[in-house]
Amino acid sequence: MSNIRIILFFIFCNSCDIGKEINFSDPSPELAFPLGHAVFEPASFLLNLKLPATFTTDANGFIHFSYATVLQEVSALQFTGEIDALFPSLIPINKTDLFLPISLPNGIDPVSVQFGEGDLQWFFENSFNEPIDITLKLPFADSLNNQLFQTISLPAYNGTGLKPSSTNALNPLPLPGKFLLIKDKKISLSYEAKGKSGKLYTLSNAAIRLSKPAWKVINASFNQYELDFGNIEKSLDFLKPFYASDLNFDRPEVQLFFEHNFLIPIQFSIPSIVISLPDGKKESLIAFNNNQMFNLGIATSSNLIRRDSAVSITSPNPIKTIFNKKATALNFRLTAGLNTKSLPNGLGSINRNDQLKISAKVNIPLAGQLRNYPLSDTIPLNLGLLERVNRGTVRIISTNSIPMSIYGQCYFMDDKGNKLDSLITGGPGIISNAKTSSSLNPTTEIFDFPVSESQMKALRASNRFIISAFLSTLKNEKEFIEIKKGQQLSMKLSLQATY
Repeated sequence: MSNIRIILFFIFCNSCDIGKEINFSDPSPELAFPLGHAVFEPASFLLNLKLPATFTTDANGFIHFSYATVLQEVSALQFTGEIDALFPSLIPINKTDLFLPISLPNGIDPVSVQFGEGDLQWFFENSFNEPIDITLKLPFADSLNNQLFQTISLPAYNGTGLKPSSTNALNPLPLPGKFLLIKDKKISLSYEAKGKSGKLYTLSNAAIRLSKPAWKVINASFNQYELDFGNIEKSLDFLKPFYASDLNFDRPEVQLFFEHNFLIPIQFSIPSIVISLPDGKKESLIAFNNNQMFNLGIATSSNLIRRDSAVSITSPNPIKTIFNKKATALNFRLTAGLNTKSLPNGLGSINRNDQLKISAKVNIPLAGQLRNYPLSDTIPLNLGLLERVNRGTVRIISTNSIPMSIYGQCYFMDDKGNKLDSLITGGPGIISNAKTSSSLNPTTEIFDFPVSESQMKALRASNRFIISAFLSTLKNEKEFIEIKKGQQLSMKLSLQATY
């Protein structure tokens, strides 16, 4: 695994410069070259892995792998649509009673809409030969629920020149804080144009203009209104380092979190979950009952985020299936619904800035089984005066408090990438596992590896030392080991050399 640097044997230095300080005038035919003291801690390695996840330790020192992701973020606009964009900018007034054109999503029956931005302009023209007074009844109310009126007086038209007109274009009516009144999904605007004679007129040229309206709060009835967010895909490529061997985790847990500030009850469901497999095929992941609903509570205030209790999913366990299948991606659908039937008067309010966030968190205590998990590293060598050495013995004293067996092999390599020789003949060497998960009960072993004259030549010609190791847990398939902070493999190396 080239991207994982596990310094298993020579962690003590970036290069080994051996023999520079040795006095070869010593009459003794043997010399001991200290090669160093190596320490490998699974906790240190895991806590420094560059993954979109975190490794933490609990109160007992055991390590947990945690991955959190946002499945979906939903804004109020996705539920309501842009109501302000449904109005035409310029609305001609061709009747004394006019329903303004507006369409709303099915399932939403609004009572009022409070605006946060925009303004309203009006224009009226008198083409009659007597002065008229216009009383315009606007479909807006103030914060005290008083409907807004506008009174305009126009002089008579004498038949020539421009017709008398009036507009508030230079001083439009501000909409922030105003409420749009809606009844039976209709918005009514009306006016009365009365002459001095008492005669009522219908104006031939009148209009209103809405400029950049933006709603702030909707008071409405939401009856089984559901929104489908379609298919969503989450890559699982970051798990590939764990797929390199036969992993079987114990007690993985999936939690769902819901955060929102809706003042309306929300129902949330995942109708389907599918995993993508390495061969490109897809397979259903059974993690919930079919179309299981999650009912979310109501936020106490639109300014406060409500975080609903986590929903834990452990059976059937989706994480075990993902690891067993070595899934590359997760594909799922999300639906969310609003329902105000349980509220007083069946009404609820939704704020333009309301958000619903659905998150998932995977927590895996690093307890389980693994077979032949590969680790490797390359150590540069500068062997100095080692050419004076004919043969010798490499001694490794290992102290292992990790409850995993380690199968290791070491190669000497030249600057052209050729393997010149291996340190361990007859196959990989085995460092025994600690008998328990406690760092107080390590296993200590001594390994001696004779280095012949031919191997010594290869050693002198090499400039790199390649370490290849495989980690495996206890042989008992029913037993799960746990990785704990403080567990380590300590290795002291030396070369007993004859020259």
